[in-house]
Amino acid sequence: MKLLYLSILLVLSLCAKEVGDTDSTKQPFDDIPKTICEKIFENDFQDFAGVPRKEFIIDLYTDNCKKDRNFFWLFNNTKLNSRYLELIELSNKDKLHSNKAKNIIKRQTIALVNETMQYKDIIALDIELSNIYIKTIYNEYYGTINFDNMKRSIRNIKKKEDKKNKFEWDYLKRRIDIKQFTKDSFVNDNITNSLSRLQTNYIQNAKLKKALKKYKSIQASGGWKTVKYGSTLRYGANSPRVAQIKTRLSYTDDFAEDNTTIYNSAMKRAVVKFQRRHGLNADGNIGKATIKKLNIPVSKKIALIKLNIERHKWLPVSFPDKYLEINVPSFRLRLIKDGKTDYTTKVVVGKYKRPTPIFKDRLSSFVINPYWRVPKSIIQRDYVHKLMLDPTYAQRQNIKITRNGVRVAPTDINWFEYDEDSKIPYSFTQSPSSKNALGRVKFLFPNRFAVYLHDTNHKSLFRRNYRAYSSGCVRVHKPFELLTQLVKDDKRYSDRNIKRHLKSKENRHFALRKKLDIYINYLTTYVDDDGLLYFYPDIYGYDRLQLKWM
Repeated sequence: MKLLYLSILLVLSLCAKEVGDTDSTKQPFDDIPKTICEKIFENDFQDFAGVPRKEFIIDLYTDNCKKDRNFFWLFNNTKLNSRYLELIELSNKDKLHSNKAKNIIKRQTIALVNETMQYKDIIALDIELSNIYIKTIYNEYYGTINFDNMKRSIRNIKKKEDKKNKFEWDYLKRRIDIKQFTKDSFVNDNITNSLSRLQTNYIQNAKLKKALKKYKSIQASGGWKTVKYGSTLRYGANSPRVAQIKTRLSYTDDFAEDNTTIYNSAMKRAVVKFQRRHGLNADGNIGKATIKKLNIPVSKKIALIKLNIERHKWLPVSFPDKYLEINVPSFRLRLIKDGKTDYTTKVVVGKYKRPTPIFKDRLSSFVINPYWRVPKSIIQRDYVHKLMLDPTYAQRQNIKITRNGVRVAPTDINWFEYDEDSKIPYSFTQSPSSKNALGRVKFLFPNRFAVYLHDTNHKSLFRRNYRAYSSGCVRVHKPFELLTQLVKDDKRYSDRNIKRHLKSKENRHFALRKKLDIYINYLTTYVDDDGLLYFYPDIYGYDRLQLKWM
């Protein structure tokens, strides 16, 4: 069948020597019924009955008829035009919106070339191809998931789990007029280029699509076999399971040395690499957690890659040359410049019940020796309980409590009157000090979530692989290295000046000369600068919930 289809493509290329429609008034049918245009001009829209986006399609064909063209994908003599060939090429490259569309084109093209179709069926085919193209435009730009419906559904699910657990994920792409875009692409007569303009230039997009091809080829070859569970395997072990694991690692290019039963140094390097790529403790010991990751079927890996490519479609089409990116599941911040990582550091993000929101804003300023004005939600969920147990806790943490601007003593308040649902009439402010929860510096990008980047007085958390411990804000492992990167082209801020301000312990607010876009993303498959594909933990359960919408 594949060889037949290739031969048909050769025939099609011969059929499409002429690109315009001016060749083409002669019809190949002896007793031809009315054309699409004749029917449209008589207000007969029977050919469009039951067609998705009916009014949109009729409008497109009405405009086309004004140019004396009956079809979009065929010449008036029903021979295939260049657009049709482009559609076939897109189909061959799996760039149409579904396999069903691909099968329609393959099947109907054979019938069309063999001249076994009636004229009414040719009309129906042209309309069907137009619908395929419009659906492909929509899916290329907006994705297959209805974002608004998905967001509403997941919000409801999260509220049932915990009424205070909010699902916040902003759609970052501007809406476009699909109808006008479709018309313009037909005018320009190059549908491939038109579709390419819909794709984001986000650097991960091309990398992840390349990874998807690789995993699809693994699937086509039959995929990998499961590895048996057993006792933990360590360097130097001799076991038949070692050979199984070596074979499994070879599929994903983690190992390519031998298939012996000896756990040698080359295998240990491969295991450590695999563990790093899957967010495991990279010690080289092969226990249950590593075997579990090895045994994830290739089909599930492909589904995850596709989901993350879908998430790329919720990002802007055009990214700036320089921006900050925080990928929540990888617990890492990156400063991207000209498509490459210019600086990176670890971060701590929101815990499961207080997730960091997924959105974009502009970093505009930073604060040395910040005050921390404790959010009401944290007072309710954390501090009231602590003060019940120890009314002196706030004082020891250098936190001032006020009511209507007047300072009050925490020991004079009956904290047992309040719980997580109470409206707390007090404000909590922590002064700059070594105990301050924000550390010595914070970075501001004013947003409706009141989220920002900041230093922390709990540095030990950065030694862990899993780092979802905050109340939503993002803690930065090496904030002053980040600050140096942000201000290195601004002569107003030298290391000496910054150290002087730190030493003063005075609260100081500074504006950045150039605001910087910051993207907080949730991507669980990610091709890093080392060229390796990483699978990060689904820390908020968003993969599980969103995969149901694919």
